[in-house]
Amino acid sequence: MSPAKTKGIFLGIVLGVLVGAGLLYVRGGREVEEVASELPEVEPPPADSMATAEIALPDSVPAYSVLGVAEELGSPTRGDVIVPALTRETPAAVREAVLRRIMQLEGLDEAALFCSEDALRAAYSEVFQSEHPGALQTCGLGQVGSDGVFNSWDALYR
Repeated sequence: MSPAKTKGIFLGIVLGVLVGAGLLYVRGGREVEEVASELPEVEPPPADSMATAEIALPDSVPAYSVLGVAEELGSPTRGDVIVPALTRETPAAVREAVLRRIMQLEGLDEAALFCSEDALRAAYSEVFQSEHPGALQTCGLGQVGSDGVFNSWDALYR
């Protein structure tokens, strides 16, 4: 058995135990009606002020789905967000603003952003990624991690 498969089985068992013990709650995905047909115009802050810049959150966001939300007792709430209207060509500042607004709407502390469900699957499965080359590279759009900083993943998937 490959190390990746062994790791996957182990993680599945651990998650099953945590869910069964009530220490981990997984909320299913849900669709949100489209509230805007266009992406908001967001100007990126100057490069020298990126660490302290406040991102202006849009009032509305394109249609999105939130999948695999994990709420662990005493830990940040994390979720995976799919926004089909966004692409790698969408400026990183716009992707960040949309993701942060969705995080605010959904009560997420950390989130990863994708433009397709295939990219999400590829992010969690080496087997799926090998069977669908390019899925993550074309639709892995970034994340806000535990440090609160947005990473656009652009350097990872050039």
